[in-house]
Amino acid sequence: MTDTEALQATARIALACLDLTSLNDSETPADIERLCERATGRFGATAAVCVWPRRAALARSLLPPKVAVAAVANFPDGGSEIERAVRDTGVIADAGAQEVDVVLPYRDLAGAPTLLAAVRRACAGLTLKVILETGELKDEAAIRIACRIALDAGADFLKTSTGKHPVSATPAAARLLLAAIAGDPQARGRVGFKPAGGIRTVADLGKKPLEFLEREFGKFGSYLYEIARGIDERPVTPWRERQSYGCEETFPRDIPEKEPLLEFLRECAKRVFLELGQEGKQARTVTLKIKYFDFQTVTRRQTFDHLLTSPADIFLAVKELLEHTEAGLRPVRLAGISLSNFSLPRSEEEEAEALLFKEVKSKK
Repeated sequence: MTDTEALQATARIALACLDLTSLNDSETPADIERLCERATGRFGATAAVCVWPRRAALARSLLPPKVAVAAVANFPDGGSEIERAVRDTGVIADAGAQEVDVVLPYRDLAGAPTLLAAVRRACAGLTLKVILETGELKDEAAIRIACRIALDAGADFLKTSTGKHPVSATPAAARLLLAAIAGDPQARGRVGFKPAGGIRTVADLGKKPLEFLEREFGKFGSYLYEIARGIDERPVTPWRERQSYGCEETFPRDIPEKEPLLEFLRECAKRVFLELGQEGKQARTVTLKIKYFDFQTVTRRQTFDHLLTSPADIFLAVKELLEHTEAGLRPVRLAGISLSNFSLPRSEEEEAEALLFKEVKSKK
């Protein structure tokens, strides 16, 4: 396995462990739809999406069963009001979500066991992740006590932070949480660990010294150090000609009827043909992509022995391909067209020669 392949494999594992999160105060239903679309991308699905309780039902309706919905309780301040935490938890459970991310009352560790016990009862059967807010606990002793409280309350995951404070996940805090899990025979092998916050962007990564990155990531740390500073000694891959041109769209609402879908595909055919024409190319292969409301995706493809020379040609091919899907019977969330198998337009002499060859071949 090459270094690139190893990195890609690691990235896929990380993706499958990720809780894709949207906890902005101003978020809209459209933001949640985009979040859920990202959670099931072409490189694989995330473990979960994490949203406000009021958005949990929407997220659950948009995602396939393999992607869990997590929502936050007692968030982000980690207050001591039990009624509020239980109310948040009830909304999450009623929405059909699978996971509750509750913030430990980190300023009131004495009252934390009672609050967590009430939340655990309110979400029986669901995954409980306890957010310790380690950046605010300040010292190792307090973090160890918080870990003990969470584990005793039946936490399924220990999570470092909300991401709403200046200090989020740190390597030191991560080591303490992992040690607490490993040191408890009842937790070891059952309780998971979730870091949150910390490094989010390349700019964040660029602030870390080489020694830190090498200590935390081994030899890969030196690569991260350089790449965050625009240093990349890998050979440049030469430009390669595009193999396909396409147009697709995720609709604001699922489309149950076939006619609006055909209108979109007609416009899509025009756009793709125009883009291809600007490159002086024409295509022989048309591919139709349909994603249903339940995120099942199908493709239908047809290759012609002649070039498609107009948007009408493309649309007629797509219309025929659509008949071999369940569009009109099942609501459609996304549709798209792509063209491939290119040739440059032939001259009149080349067209005549091709036609003559075809006639001779048909007489044999």
